[in-house]
Amino acid sequence: MYANYVALSYCWGSRPQMRTLKANLQSHLSHIPIEDVSKTCKDSMLVTNGLGYEYLWIDALCIVQDDERQKGVEIAKMDQVYRYAVLTICAEGSPNAHAGLFPETPTDPREVYPCEVTMSVQDEDKTVTRRLTLAGSRSGDDFLSKRGWTLQEEVLTSRALVIGQGITSWRCATASASDTDPVLKPLPHEPFCDDDKDDDVFEYAIQRPRGLALEILRMRKWLYGLPGSHRMDSNHGIDARHPALTAWYTLIEGYSDRELSFVQDTLPAVQGIATVLGSSLGTPYVKGLWLTDLPRGLLWYVAINDERNILDSTSALQDEARDISALNVPSWSWASVGKVRIRFCALRQAEEWTARSLAYITMASPIGTEPQNHCQVLVRSPTQRALLVVDEAFARWRASQTYGNRVACNHEGAYAQLYTKGVHPRFSALIVTPSGIENEIIGEAVLDRPLDNHQQLPQMNSRGINILCLALQLWEAGNTASWACLLLQSTKANGEGYRRLGIGFIQPKNSWEWQKGMSASSGETITVE
Repeated sequence: MYANYVALSYCWGSRPQMRTLKANLQSHLSHIPIEDVSKTCKDSMLVTNGLGYEYLWIDALCIVQDDERQKGVEIAKMDQVYRYAVLTICAEGSPNAHAGLFPETPTDPREVYPCEVTMSVQDEDKTVTRRLTLAGSRSGDDFLSKRGWTLQEEVLTSRALVIGQGITSWRCATASASDTDPVLKPLPHEPFCDDDKDDDVFEYAIQRPRGLALEILRMRKWLYGLPGSHRMDSNHGIDARHPALTAWYTLIEGYSDRELSFVQDTLPAVQGIATVLGSSLGTPYVKGLWLTDLPRGLLWYVAINDERNILDSTSALQDEARDISALNVPSWSWASVGKVRIRFCALRQAEEWTARSLAYITMASPIGTEPQNHCQVLVRSPTQRALLVVDEAFARWRASQTYGNRVACNHEGAYAQLYTKGVHPRFSALIVTPSGIENEIIGEAVLDRPLDNHQQLPQMNSRGINILCLALQLWEAGNTASWACLLLQSTKANGEGYRRLGIGFIQPKNSWEWQKGMSASSGETITVE
């Protein structure tokens, strides 16, 4: 049976609320006591009924919360839940399930009350008159934007009734309005360019979304097949700068800034977006990244200004080791470090630089058939051996550089030669040549974890850690070149398997030359776990 239903997007908070459990499942199937339901959920039921709908989907009540098998099944269907809801009630101004859908706010109606004015414009031989709505705005706290699970609810929702602190608004895939500005405003027809204009004498100035808001709009374009979206075709190839995949990277960056209660939810909380996007683009999704765009996608790094802990499979702490095991992801996935701030170099490469892929990447086994704890990629690419060295002076200098800054080479000496625009790492190191009397600096490393975590490994020697640099992309600007690499460490004595330590940016040196003509066909195949 099919029926229209409303969905709810809200923050649970730390205080317990009524949930469906194995113990009360049978009673909930026949009757849920309304007096026991949390206030935010109760208010949402009243709104749903007031809008004329009979059914409301609430995760705490519709999913058996202590049945891990059923939770897995239901989480896999989150894309359908929010995509096919007739609308979603977004409790933006509610900090938790008990605060209610309409928290009291000291809003003065005069701050936001809309008014209409009539304007006339003389255009050659005619006069054009139009009524315009003027309104103020008052933005309270947006609690939904701070939680990890709510991102995919926002992206997947086709129609949203957003109830904030003092303001209620409406948005869908093509337009938006609010009670302070009730005239429905169309969203840009094509969010990928900036040339939309109204042909009328009154040019309608669309307030274009920026940053994460823009990428959410772009993603909806793809998920709902609206004008301006296109299916990926095979001509794009492995090095395609596909806008939907670029939007994915930005979404993951914004998602990584949000909080999750359980680190095991790192990938499940965006699975719904990935399911729909993968179906739309026809490209395989693997552990947070896209198989056809791995030369770009693998260039992620752990960003600075984040106090959350990095997960480490070598940790002696039982809780930390259990958490990384629960993630069940390979070292090359951004989810392997846990729920911390992630950034992608694909979004920060300087405009004057062009990128060319040097790697051909496939899965070691067909997607969906690999053993649960082994999701390996085979990378055919140019490789070079090097040493990884921690330099405290460089790490201090590197931490002081902000996004997009450049410094004069003669001011900071050798370090400035290494600086890659936009990369702002949490854990910095140097890449040096593997031989010679003195360590010759050839690049900078952006590590996934502090180097101290790996000092007991057999690859450590008196000069540094032996690593393998696996070239993913060649970045060029005029006569300047830089190799964006995956930094790997051997996991087996015979050198047949490797795990990721981070990424690196290497400048060519006469004593350690990578020819600019090198390609995947001239490299070796490496297994990365």
